[in-house]
Amino acid sequence: MPLIAKALAPRVEGTSVPPTFTEAASGGLTVLHAPPGYVDGEGLATALTGAGRHPLWLRLDVEDGDPATFLISLAAAACRQREGACRATREMLRARPGPVSGWPPLFGRLASDLVPLLRSRGALVLENVHHASAPSQTLPLAVAHLLPALVAAGVPCVLVSHQQVPRRLLGGSEVRRFGPELRVPPSVLERLLDVDAPVAGRLRRRLRGLCGGRAAVIDAVRTAYALSGAREVERALDGADDVEDLLTRLAGTLLHSADGAQQRSLGRAVRLEYAHPTLMGSGLLPSGPWLQELEDGWTRVRTVWRGPLRTVLDQCGLPLREELRCAAAQLAALDAVEHAVRLYLDLGDGESAARLITDSSDDLMDDGQWELLDGWIGRLPAAVLDGHPQLIYIRGEMAAACGAAGRARNWFDLAASRFGDRADSDGACRSMLAASVVAAGAGDMAAATDRALAAYGLADTDGLPAHRSWAGWQRGRLALLADDTESALAHFAGIAVAPSDGTAATGAGPGTAAEAAATAHHLARQVQGLRHEQALHRESLTVLKDMEHGILDQITHSANPSPDWLGQVVGRCGWSHTPVPLKLLDVTPPPVKGDRLWGDLWRTFKGGRPEPAPSVVLDSPATASTPSTPLAPDRAPTRLLAVHLLGPQVVTVEDTPADSFTGGRARSLFAYLLTHRDPWPRREALMEVFWPGSSPVAARNSLNVAIHGLRRTLRTVTTEPVIVHCDGAYRLADDVLLWLDVEEFEQRAERGRQLEESGRLGGAMSEYECAAGLYRGDLLADEPYEDWPVLDRERLRLANLDVLDRLGGLSFTFGRYAPCAALCRRIIELDPCREDAHRRLMRCYCRQGQPHLALLQFRTCTRLLQEELGVRPGPATVELRDHIARHDRI
Repeated sequence: MPLIAKALAPRVEGTSVPPTFTEAASGGLTVLHAPPGYVDGEGLATALTGAGRHPLWLRLDVEDGDPATFLISLAAAACRQREGACRATREMLRARPGPVSGWPPLFGRLASDLVPLLRSRGALVLENVHHASAPSQTLPLAVAHLLPALVAAGVPCVLVSHQQVPRRLLGGSEVRRFGPELRVPPSVLERLLDVDAPVAGRLRRRLRGLCGGRAAVIDAVRTAYALSGAREVERALDGADDVEDLLTRLAGTLLHSADGAQQRSLGRAVRLEYAHPTLMGSGLLPSGPWLQELEDGWTRVRTVWRGPLRTVLDQCGLPLREELRCAAAQLAALDAVEHAVRLYLDLGDGESAARLITDSSDDLMDDGQWELLDGWIGRLPAAVLDGHPQLIYIRGEMAAACGAAGRARNWFDLAASRFGDRADSDGACRSMLAASVVAAGAGDMAAATDRALAAYGLADTDGLPAHRSWAGWQRGRLALLADDTESALAHFAGIAVAPSDGTAATGAGPGTAAEAAATAHHLARQVQGLRHEQALHRESLTVLKDMEHGILDQITHSANPSPDWLGQVVGRCGWSHTPVPLKLLDVTPPPVKGDRLWGDLWRTFKGGRPEPAPSVVLDSPATASTPSTPLAPDRAPTRLLAVHLLGPQVVTVEDTPADSFTGGRARSLFAYLLTHRDPWPRREALMEVFWPGSSPVAARNSLNVAIHGLRRTLRTVTTEPVIVHCDGAYRLADDVLLWLDVEEFEQRAERGRQLEESGRLGGAMSEYECAAGLYRGDLLADEPYEDWPVLDRERLRLANLDVLDRLGGLSFTFGRYAPCAALCRRIIELDPCREDAHRRLMRCYCRQGQPHLALLQFRTCTRLLQEELGVRPGPATVELRDHIARHDRI
């Protein structure tokens, strides 16, 4: 939490108000560019109060260069005016940290929270905005996403900067005022000097030149004149080289009468910038022009005075180092972590700073103050950082979340080592798991597996169930990435049901961090149960099949009696009384060739089993999938048109193939008509697709020629028209029923995916086999240079690869390694750089007892990747090769 003094406005006590401040209080965005001493905070507060505005005041520090720190500081300031005013902003900060989710939504959320608070009687004052300017993102984000909403709502916004803010950053709609416009008018200056510091002649001219119209310098001279007399002021004016030197001399004069306790208190206040009885202890601050009274009893050392006062007090050896250490501890007790850490670091007390950063790191990380946190950790000495491995781990997390995988792995590995030196198993496991995740993301599967295994072993040995569960989950993920389903299921099944690290946020139940691991565990156990049931069903199926075959054998025997038995029947009944099916059994002619049903029955009754129906295998032609569509109940189509567009185009009408097309344009036009039937394409559309650069007359003539060639080809198989022209569009005749291999392929593939997702893997394999058989080649392979089928051709090619991959995965799962290997070879033939297909083929060879072929396949994979892409195989492929070479179980 930021120091509350940052959000306190100056006390208003009848201070005069310059016209510039009155103008700023009227509304809009005002930017005051001036060195320290020009802007009178009391005057600005008086102007806003006089306009009926209660300002929301925030003085930025170097820490506010971190956008999250700025948001938290401004939200805390708003809460002083209304409790819970920016609760939505704070909740969003924790739910969507800016370094990961982006800053604009957070600044927009803060604007939405502040507008209702400030719209009617509020104002916003941001001092020291130079701390948030480039290279920081804070000021650009505020200008882009916060200030416009406030200005549009009529809220006066005043920015005070000691450095000039670039105009391009502000947008040009603001009112800009610079140092010369903010100085005390000459007439007022002369009147003040006449009354409170009546120096004359050369010294008066020198005073006017040194102060430059700065209200703070004029006030310092007037105060010194009243407390120390004209001689001391004139001596200071006479010896000063610049305004800094003048204030240093006046500070020495004014502090001459202060006792040691007062000087020590002032020294502490200068280093802290603020003072309060809780920070000062028993010491009283010496009064002087350097103090600015704030609300709630706080006091601030004016910026223009800090350098001169430090010079004077440093000469006295003040403040004491131990006093500043006590002040840092008091700041930490007030939850002013930013100021406390900065003071510890300035004192060179890295150990105290590291302890405080470690204690506060969870809140800082949750709020997205990563930039501030990283800067602090970067200032710690290496020896101190080694003693606080949690901070090393945090640097790794921040680097990983921001995409710096290499740095993140180095930090995580170092953190794991340092945690191990301290016998901190919890931290070591966490670091190794983080390193595993980052390594996997970078593709280094070997390193990822090693670290996950090390974390699992350490957690198991030291009794850390939460880390053991997450390590098992990570090992399962890595196995899935390596296409090793069996190992993944084993790892997931071994996860504890509700892994937790002891915090409520990571406990079990929906919406908690443990849900992912628990879900994987339960699903893996379900798979194991299903496989057990499948094994039982397979045993039952084997028994039933044996019974079926036995009964079929008995049917065959009874339907094909032996000659001896027939002789006994004929001898007992006589030829004339013997049933015809028996006495003429040997002379019954065989069934007509092609009649499949009667052929199967004949072979059965003649003593043989029916020949199995030829299933659609991977290399079979698409015609193995017989086109069939149920006939409409009211009217049956008279002609079946079957068209194969995948691979060489084949057209059949009622199973009679049509002659080859005489021209490629007619072939392509026919394919376009069939694949663009909803709605049927009009004449103009066809002309635009096939003859885009031709005149309407030429395009119409070309279309007529192509249609004529198409109809002439179709007339070789049917006298009735197949393509008709109706209502300006070309379409199929009403009595034509179309079967298209492209549509059949896509339907089979989709049904296969649906069945696979529902767990009906046998049906899925059947659909995938049909789809794979239908894909005889790329879409419209006879016309490779046509433009219109390019996108569909590539889509279908990828769909075919997906079908082959899914079918291969299911085949491997069911132990059908030979068909799976054939599928892998087809995938590699179509896409030689598919490493997953190479790996699956290597596993198939190993499961078939041919590890030498697997190693040869690795060499083939290496050669193809080098020839095609100029790269080497990935870590997963290399790791698989190593396991095979070591004769590990694959």
